[in-house]
Amino acid sequence: MDRVAYISHARALTSAEKREIARQRRLVNNRESARRTRLIKKQQVKVLEEENIALRRRLIELEDQLQQQQQPPIQPQWHPLLREAPQPLSLFDYDASETLSF
Repeated sequence: MDRVAYISHARALTSAEKREIARQRRLVNNRESARRTRLIKKQQVKVLEEENIALRRRLIELEDQLQQQQQPPIQPQWHPLLREAPQPLSLFDYDASETLSF
């Protein structure tokens, strides 16, 4: 049995005691309400932080995609021994002094 119930059974409470009991109950209720509010706010902040992280990751992905789309196309890779792209031959490049042997 709590203290208030014990006192109220032992004798009648004065109006000042009743006001004080009511005030104490309000304080307890307010503290509990504030505690619940803090817990809810903490959970909401955690959810928002996780959402922020996910959105930042998505932003990085989209920025990477955009950067890849804006880059010029990759030039073909040539054999390392050639050092540069082979030039196409034309009929005018043929040297008559060179002989072909079969």
